[in-house]
Amino acid sequence: MRVTLGGFEHAALMLDQGGAPRPFDDVTQIGAGNPLARAPELIKHTIHGPPQIWEHRIPLSAVYASSDLYAVAATICSLLVTPSSQSEQAIGDDPSELLSRLPDWLSPALSALLKEMLNPSPEKRPPIRAALLRVAMLLFGPHPDEMKSQLDCEMWLTSQAMRLLLSTPTDQHEKPMPGMHGCREAQDRLDWVLCRDYILNITPLQLWQLYQKYQMT
Repeated sequence: MRVTLGGFEHAALMLDQGGAPRPFDDVTQIGAGNPLARAPELIKHTIHGPPQIWEHRIPLSAVYASSDLYAVAATICSLLVTPSSQSEQAIGDDPSELLSRLPDWLSPALSALLKEMLNPSPEKRPPIRAALLRVAMLLFGPHPDEMKSQLDCEMWLTSQAMRLLLSTPTDQHEKPMPGMHGCREAQDRLDWVLCRDYILNITPLQLWQLYQKYQMT
C-alpha cells in the first residue's frame, strides 16, 4: 500500500474575489468531509445557522479557525482505538468518548494534547502553532531530563542544527527507489525535513517556556 498526501487547503473559500474575508451568512457554507471532522462548533452552526444579530456576525474563517485541530485529533484517536465490537467501526464513535479508550502505551503528554485538541470549546483548544511544537518535542526532543535552563535549550538547538547539517540528504529532489529500501529512505528524508522545520522555527526561550509549561514525558 502506498500512502499519498494530497492538498490540505480549505474546501470552502474563506476569501472573496477581492481578497476580503467572506462573511458567514448561510448555513450551506458549513460542511465536513467525514464525521470525525464535524467539530462541535460546526454542528452548532449547521443547526442554528449564522448569527441573526448584525453585531454578532463573524467571518467564515472564524467558524473553521479551530475545527481542523479537532479533526486531526479525532482522526488520530480513531486510528489508535480498537472498535468496541466486531461490527462497530471506530470512525463511528464520538471522538470525545474515544479518549477514554486510548491504549495504555500512549504517552501522558500525547494523551493530554489530544484531550485539549478535542475540547468542545474552540477557544479552549491550543493554538495550532503550540500544538505543532508540542508534537515536535515528542518526536525529536529534547528529553525532559536534558533541560535545566534556557541555556540548555540553546545548546540543544545548536547541537541539533549541527547534526542536521552533517546528515543532510544528498538530493532532496531525487525520487527514492521503489520497495522497502525506498520507503525507509523517504521516511528518513521526511524526518530530516520535519526536524529542520522544528529547529528553525523555535527559539531557546520558546523551547524553555514550552518545556516548563507542559513538562513533556
